[in-house]
Amino acid sequence: MMVRKRFFWLGLPLMLVVSLVVAACSGAVPAAETTAGGEAAAEAGSACPEPNPRVEVTSTELNLFVWTEYIPQDTIDCFEEVYGITVNKDEYSSN
Repeated sequence: MMVRKRFFWLGLPLMLVVSLVVAACSGAVPAAETTAGGEAAAEAGSACPEPNPRVEVTSTELNLFVWTEYIPQDTIDCFEEVYGITVNKDEYSSN
């Protein structure tokens, strides 16, 4: 029984080190490539992502009543551009 405990406590740090080495050596995508792709999309005309799956629009307006700064304006602009609808946003003045 003592051998199992000793094996566990010696093996645990070894497994941790091995997992950290494997994680460090994995092929992660550098942030520079991601940014370059985003800039290329912005230069091409639209930086807004296409929805997947795309849904059918059944209205021309969306009314929102949200907290101040709850939804960034660029998100609303992208939503309007992608779906071709008007977003009317009113904000709560206080709690």
